[in-house]
Amino acid sequence: MGEPTLLLTRPHSDSERFAAACREELGRPIPVVISPILDIRPLPVDLDPSFGGTLIFTSENGVTSLAGQVDLSGRPAFCVGDRTARAAEAAGMVARSAGGDVEALLALAAEGRPDEPLLHVRGVHAKGDLAERLEALGFNASEVVAYDQQARPLTDEARDLIRNGDPVVLPLFSPRSATLVRDQVGSVKENLTIVAISPAVASVWRQGDVLVAKAPEAAAMVEEVVRLFRTTRLVAPKGGG
Repeated sequence: MGEPTLLLTRPHSDSERFAAACREELGRPIPVVISPILDIRPLPVDLDPSFGGTLIFTSENGVTSLAGQVDLSGRPAFCVGDRTARAAEAAGMVARSAGGDVEALLALAAEGRPDEPLLHVRGVHAKGDLAERLEALGFNASEVVAYDQQARPLTDEARDLIRNGDPVVLPLFSPRSATLVRDQVGSVKENLTIVAISPAVASVWRQGDVLVAKAPEAAAMVEEVVRLFRTTRLVAPKGGG
């Protein structure tokens, strides 16, 4: 069986960070191909300077996009996970991490007072209707779109990697990226081992077997990817053993 290649479709900085974490945990180099499937583009945000409520972030992209336009020093923030919370703190905010997914974030936000304004900072493409769900619970919640996730084609290197039939480990981190990669890959490719960050992402793929991380966070994704590189469960290259 040939050495698998790790195919990463997140933005370059995120992919490089994830690859480094996998190499460190595995204790050796691994082949990596990076082919971002999305471009994150900040959008103009008109945030009322008098807004005195809590900001809600479902991704690090929301933090960086808003922080580039507005002074966020001292503002309270609820964040979906630890990395997003660290980004919020780096921007001067007082952040609390839900340490999980949108459901955990909803529970964290719902601990507050119903009369406290909550503002979900999200991208153009978002799932979960967080503000609407909070409003349904009686909270004063609204949302603002701070960035766009523009689709990109897979690189020629990534397409050749998939087409050549060599074993590939492909982590997927969001329903949108899973949809875009699925549509570009086309029919089921037996050489692909898919690792999804959540059941919601796995359900989008809709072809072949999908492994789901134990928790909806990067550390659990690293653990699952490293486990795959340590086993012989991956499909062998066509024409070889």
